[in-house]
Amino acid sequence: MQTYDESFSAQAKAWVLFCEAHDKGILRFLKKGFRHCAILFIQDGYAVVVDSLSHRLICDVMKVQDEADLISKIKAKMHVVAIDQARFEPQFHAISLRPFTCVEVVKHFLGIRNFFIFTPYQLYKFLNKRSEH
Repeated sequence: MQTYDESFSAQAKAWVLFCEAHDKGILRFLKKGFRHCAILFIQDGYAVVVDSLSHRLICDVMKVQDEADLISKIKAKMHVVAIDQARFEPQFHAISLRPFTCVEVVKHFLGIRNFFIFTPYQLYKFLNKRSEH
């Protein structure tokens, strides 16, 4: 049995993806280009995208031939923040009583417990600030 330290997400490279939302609805009040977010993990030639939509959670697994090419194609279409896994270690904490949004899913994967991050743009600014240190 694998321990957490040997698991896929503990050793994978990770990126948080920020983009427009397909169904704007109430999301039209959020900053353009930052109305939705998801997380991408890549390891050993496989990519896993975890994408929380309003009605379901999608986990897509795909074979990746060229990691750099995939990332450059994604960056051409959306805002991307590379995650330094050493800076974000998921920790055990109580389940949040906040709505199950795309932001909460990404925060949970990264072990971020900042109560004041609600929107994808706030998460983007937080991650960029953390990556500078």
